[in-house]
Amino acid sequence: MPRRLSPETVTARGNVLRDRETVIKRYQGNESMATLSREYGVHPEWLAGCLAAWGVPRRTRAQVAALAWAQQTGDKRLRPRRRKW
Repeated sequence: MPRRLSPETVTARGNVLRDRETVIKRYQGNESMATLSREYGVHPEWLAGCLAAWGVPRRTRAQVAALAWAQQTGDKRLRPRRRKW
């Protein structure tokens, strides 16, 4: 028997489905899945399923890492360690 959803979950999911175009534009505009799911109050995997159903490809780990690197500036960037032999 499927689990019942709370009214808050139903409302949050309805908001995502209603704002479909906005969610797609924001994700394609390099906003993270975690940020979107937190803002809308839904689980990231549920949101990922929606994006997949809508034909939006998920970013690879390499794309996420490159995006994170580009958003960091100056001293906040992680630099590779030099080995001292």
